[in-house]
Amino acid sequence: MRRYDAETRRKSFPWSLLSLSLFLLALFLSACDSIPAPPSSTTTPTAIATPTLVAVKPPSTAVSSTPVPSMPTAGVDTPDAGLPTTVPPTPVSPTPMDAPTATVNPQFSTPDPLSLTPWVPPTALAGTPIPGAVATLTAAPRLPTGTLTILNAFGEKVQVHVEIAGTEPSRELGLMFRDQMAPDAGMLFDFGVETTSGFWMQNTILPLSIAFMKADGTIINVADMQPLDTTIIPAAGAYTYALEANQGFFKANNIVTGSKALLPVGP
Repeated sequence: MRRYDAETRRKSFPWSLLSLSLFLLALFLSACDSIPAPPSSTTTPTAIATPTLVAVKPPSTAVSSTPVPSMPTAGVDTPDAGLPTTVPPTPVSPTPMDAPTATVNPQFSTPDPLSLTPWVPPTALAGTPIPGAVATLTAAPRLPTGTLTILNAFGEKVQVHVEIAGTEPSRELGLMFRDQMAPDAGMLFDFGVETTSGFWMQNTILPLSIAFMKADGTIINVADMQPLDTTIIPAAGAYTYALEANQGFFKANNIVTGSKALLPVGP
């Protein structure tokens, strides 16, 4: 009995082992099916929708029936009925040149405009006889004479033929009782020192102009004086010389404040 069982077990053992193996395999496969699959690390990219291009038809534009004139091309002589092919240049008028003007020395005052009418010295006051005039002039001593040169506002030399009153009696008499004097003549009053004395026209019938001068000959002012006027004509400052001439002589020769006499008086 015991032998049978051992033999039986020995013969049936391989089949039991095979059955056990199949059972374990079936159990393993069943367990594998029940385990969820791990998430995949590879992510499939989401497809991006491609935009669809929609063709838009532009609105129709009305075409004008008026023809557009063609413009000429630069440098090309293209004839055209509407526009000229070339534009004539605009004539340029020459700029007129100013007439030359005299140059004024800046040390002088602005001179008066030159007169087109020749200057004529005024005549003595008519119809006014002065008692004793002839006798006084006859008795008066003759004065020394000379030529005084003055530089006018343009730097031009103007000459005056002068009598020189260098004494007190001759300065007091001056040009009294004279009824005429040459156009380029005058009387130079030489005081020897600076003074501020004024002048008047008592017993003087000639219209006169006077120029007051410093010791170096610079004219400090010019004034007109009327016949027989006893109003005192003052100087603009201290002066050493005074030159009396026919009224209007200084203006006619552009001798103004700042002009200069060349001293001493020449022969």
